[in-house]
Amino acid sequence: MDAEVEALYGLPLDEFTKARDTLAKARAKEQGKEAGAAVKALRKPSVTAWALNQLARRHPDDIDALVEAGARLRRAQTAALEGGDPDELREATKAEAGEVRALAGQARSILAEAGRGGSAAQEERLATTLRAAAVNDLAADLLRRGVLTEELSAAGFGFGIGEGDLPDEAFSARSTESREKQDRDDGERRRHKEQEAKEQEANRRELRALEKELQAVRDTAVRLTKAADDADRRAMEAREKAIDAAGRAERLAADVERLKRKGPKNE
Repeated sequence: MDAEVEALYGLPLDEFTKARDTLAKARAKEQGKEAGAAVKALRKPSVTAWALNQLARRHPDDIDALVEAGARLRRAQTAALEGGDPDELREATKAEAGEVRALAGQARSILAEAGRGGSAAQEERLATTLRAAAVNDLAADLLRRGVLTEELSAAGFGFGIGEGDLPDEAFSARSTESREKQDRDDGERRRHKEQEAKEQEANRRELRALEKELQAVRDTAVRLTKAADDADRRAMEAREKAIDAAGRAERLAADVERLKRKGPKNE
């Protein structure tokens, strides 16, 4: 499942079908009918699966704790078969049961908040699915990603797109496939983050260059404005001096004309 498909399982249960069909139409248009049909075939989660999907998305650390408790229990079981300490098996069993009980209670509360019951019978189905996820890698992967479509059990569990229940002997191959896919997805996410980091650094460099250029242009504008103001002031002073000079020239010209009219005196 890609990110858009996985996101469907985080929606309110009543919105799943409409959102799935919308995505199916978009995929058919973008990638062809086969891609659209694959999305259209996605099964709506059961109420139990939906509650656990919400739980996994809201409390991923708690799911990790469950998976770790399950791994501890498996190690203890193996050690007990080889003559190991039975107390460790009892403690591991108790710890796993405690994680299952606590998470089942949280999921039951999610159902109650959504107006979908939250009965003791539902809590038992939740607990059964959680126990299956605690002791099986593939089941744990589905739960961690929050993409369960139905309840899990020791015998097998629904995988999502018309595959039905998987027998125990298929778990190993499916788990390996799941881990390989997870590795590929992790690598793709790392490459995406690295590309984003490169783009962000390029943007920061471009921003710094633009800010530097902007400051230089502002400094130039201030300098030219000051020069223009100085030029205006000098022009004003020059105009005032020109007016004074013109006035003085007129007065001198009048004096010259007056003297000319008088002429020289006869002896």
